[in-house]
Amino acid sequence: MNPEIETKHEQLWRYETDEFSGTCIIANDEMTIKFIFEGEGSQFYDVLKIDGLIKSALKVPVSVEGMADLLADALPKLTVTALGRAASHGWISATVKSR
Repeated sequence: MNPEIETKHEQLWRYETDEFSGTCIIANDEMTIKFIFEGEGSQFYDVLKIDGLIKSALKVPVSVEGMADLLADALPKLTVTALGRAASHGWISATVKSR
């Protein structure tokens, strides 16, 4: 995914999504998952396109760790944190630092 917004000054940037529903590939039950994206610079991503990527990925069962990997590959300049909770277990988080 390419940045869509360019600013005059470098900025610290953070986007926290709403919660999405999906299926946990490990527990094989309903999962709630959300994400935090953080970056620094003058180029930024369209959050609606990020949400679209997430919705597309959640059409199949996923893991929190797998989603963190997928989104970090798509958005390599951002630190990506995925937080998920399946019906059978508490919250899990996974963070991939920006490269």
